[in-house]
Amino acid sequence: DGVEVAVGPGTPRAETGSRLATALLAYVAAITAVVTLLPFQFAIPTQPRVMLSGGLVDVLANVALFVPLGFLYAVARQDATVSPHKIALVGLGVSGWIECIQIFEVTRYASLSDVVANGSGAYIGAGLQRLLSRRIAMDAKTVGRLSLELPLMGLVYLLIPLLWVD
Repeated sequence: DGVEVAVGPGTPRAETGSRLATALLAYVAAITAVVTLLPFQFAIPTQPRVMLSGGLVDVLANVALFVPLGFLYAVARQDATVSPHKIALVGLGVSGWIECIQIFEVTRYASLSDVVANGSGAYIGAGLQRLLSRRIAMDAKTVGRLSLELPLMGLVYLLIPLLWVD
């Protein structure tokens, strides 16, 4: 009916949204780990394979990979004081962890540009969340639209890793 509903940090709807965002964040993080660590052939390297930079397509793909993570992390926190800069630091830490694991991956190279690109993607995602949260009022119509679009986005996130693996 278009009536706006105030959603504060202590209301049941805000807690439900935060739990949903946390579940989606865990799912997207797991998909990201699978995509970045395939084909799971770990070994102790005789010589570490580290690159400083990758190609433009690789950098753009790494930025795009962490945009949903930054966005969902900001939604899951439900805290307006968490700046995109802090979320970018979390993205840099997670990306650094992934790249350290890739050193032990036989067919992969760790890259410093991947860490920077992933941190930038987390920053962009957090900035988008902050921008969108200011512009979108949660009313009954918006909630109705999201109830249809969230399962469809889940389907997209299922298909992307399958296409990547293929």
